[in-house]
Amino acid sequence: MATIHIQHDTAKSADEIATWLDDNLEKTLKYKVKQDKFTLTWDEAHRILTVKGRMVKGSMAVSENRLICDISIPLLLRPFSSTIKLAVKDTLKQL
Repeated sequence: MATIHIQHDTAKSADEIATWLDDNLEKTLKYKVKQDKFTLTWDEAHRILTVKGRMVKGSMAVSENRLICDISIPLLLRPFSSTIKLAVKDTLKQL
């Protein structure tokens, strides 16, 4: 599996980032990746959101003013990694 690493800095606090993820991430995934089903799991103690799909897995670590995303994609999707990274960055601009 190939890994995409994205670090997004924002002016929002960790609580605001977590709230935004709760409110928006699942519906954004359903809209952008219609062919896959995702499960989202929060680790409140470490502020990490784990996303698991049939083909894509990832984690989002939330800290003050920062969101760090690590997304694992299968080798078949590796040619599209720049497109996936751009789509994630565009979505995170809403934060």
